[in-house]
Amino acid sequence: MRFCAIARNDEQSKEKKSYIIERLQQGGFKLDLKNPELVISIGGDGTLLEAFQRYSEKLDSCMFLGIHSGSLGFYTDWHISEVDEVIEHILRDNYTIAEFPVLDVEIDGTCGILKYRALNEITVLNSLRTLRIDVTINGLEFETFRGTGLCVSTPSGSTGYNKSLGGALLHPDLLGYQLTEIASINNNVYRTIGSPMVLGKKHIIEFHFVDHSNVTLTYDHLNNICSEVKRIRTGLSDSHARFVRYRPKSFWGRVRDAFI
Repeated sequence: MRFCAIARNDEQSKEKKSYIIERLQQGGFKLDLKNPELVISIGGDGTLLEAFQRYSEKLDSCMFLGIHSGSLGFYTDWHISEVDEVIEHILRDNYTIAEFPVLDVEIDGTCGILKYRALNEITVLNSLRTLRIDVTINGLEFETFRGTGLCVSTPSGSTGYNKSLGGALLHPDLLGYQLTEIASINNNVYRTIGSPMVLGKKHIIEFHFVDHSNVTLTYDHLNNICSEVKRIRTGLSDSHARFVRYRPKSFWGRVRDAFI
């Protein structure tokens, strides 16, 4: 099997990365940074998101495995102290697959059309001035949003920024995603729906910017400041992020361990 390893920039994670690479190569695995079949992340959720973004265009041919080297990560099944056990599982090549929905994002501005993917969420923000966004769902003119911004999250990403905005937690088995508002303006003049919305797999959201505003688009841990944005289009991708599982752990178990 072809594999690669990505580590957080601390000595413990980097040492374990070198150890994992050496052990797997001794077991007949091939280190391949360009087209890996297995991507091993050693760090936290931020490191896992970095790994996802690096290989987001190869989701149909690669799988992810997370090892956390600090506080418990939501996407990581193993602690760094369990590295030898993880390696034995990898070498035995006996696993199941858990698939997590992913967002496809397309932004149209003066820089042309740019495309991204997100495992957790995207946000559209302008912290300096109020955004005016015409929101359409499958071509239906739904509302004109006025406020700081909007957040679109996957089921696994619903436990992140979406949760802090008052959004619901969605199980990844639900092929849907969520739209939540960030500091919306609601008064006698301006009205929005004012509550989180759960949309299905076939639903496509478009944000049309009334003033062709400068906005900050965040996707997972990355961001892009875009000028004169006309439209942002997003919905669930046909591809999924695939995680290898060597031992069972439920989504709700992860939620409990992370928050309770």
